[in-house]
Amino acid sequence: MNPEIRSIVENMTIFPILVDNNDIIEGNLWTRPMSCLNCISKECQQANFSKKFCSNGFRVLDLNIPNENLKFIGIITSISKNALPNTLQKKYSSKTLDEKDLLRWASKIQKCVMDLKQIINTKQREYIDGFHDITPNLTLIIRNAEEVIKKSGGISMEDKFENSQPEIQTLYKSAEVLNQQLRFMSYLTNPDSIKYGNKRPTTVYKLIDKMRKIFKQAATKKHIDLKIEGNSYNTPKVYDSFGILIFILLENAIKYSYNSQDIVISIKDLGNHNVAVDFMSYGPIIPEGEKNKIFDKYYRYVHASLDSDKIRGHGLGLYIASLIASKHGFKIEYSSEASTASKNGTSIGENHFSFEIPSDTES
Repeated sequence: MNPEIRSIVENMTIFPILVDNNDIIEGNLWTRPMSCLNCISKECQQANFSKKFCSNGFRVLDLNIPNENLKFIGIITSISKNALPNTLQKKYSSKTLDEKDLLRWASKIQKCVMDLKQIINTKQREYIDGFHDITPNLTLIIRNAEEVIKKSGGISMEDKFENSQPEIQTLYKSAEVLNQQLRFMSYLTNPDSIKYGNKRPTTVYKLIDKMRKIFKQAATKKHIDLKIEGNSYNTPKVYDSFGILIFILLENAIKYSYNSQDIVISIKDLGNHNVAVDFMSYGPIIPEGEKNKIFDKYYRYVHASLDSDKIRGHGLGLYIASLIASKHGFKIEYSSEASTASKNGTSIGENHFSFEIPSDTES
């Protein structure tokens, strides 16, 4: 959930509210009864739960806000009290809320959240529009830098890049990073643009190696070596947006890696002409209960062993990467397990983001 929307919900709600089926905000005036707090089944937190009452007899009301998962829970209203077990009807007889009051308050929160979402969307569009004039100039800088690099010694473009002046390399890499970030923002405001243009055959190894060079300086600052293992000769057809997926996963790996821990990108051709890719890095172990959230919009997990003040972000990178993967017909899989190494007595996690690129899947 957007932090600004969450703040509004926290300040407004006077009743307990369930956010994204796992996070509960207690009401400012009405908190959940003990029978709700001690509930073992947690059925109201199941994604497919759509009943008006839970098995304990408490009211559950979906606020029906597009792209937001908000429910009032643990409330006894004039229509739900009869659903309570007899022992609880008497106990909570003085804590019954008029159903009309609950619906009236739900309507207020719906309106405030929808109004805020409209404001946020407008601001995002204005933000992106402000960069439209920058994009042509940025493209010109990249093209001119490439022309200078081509004049350097070497046979391939990779050789010429390595032999070019450090200042030109820095200019080219900085412009490319900014270009990728602008495209990232355009996908955030308009996910349909992920599929703009035609799919083109892509050499995955070369694309990853290009991104590796762009992030080399950032990795060096943390004493991290970016290694590529394996090779690939298959050329799956992908949209231009696929490069942003590689950009996001590599940036994420560097951001959340411990210092002096190498990052390994493994590439392998498969017999069905698909290409398997795996990003492996060493950092905090993600708890089991958090693993299914990492691709959620606005989700961020910052371990105590990392300096959270230096880790910038809004929890959007992996969300966009998952959208790009979906548009290409595949899914990014995440796994984490304790490695044999440790940091300050705490086990270091071996984190993997892996996926299989179809040879050509129209989705």
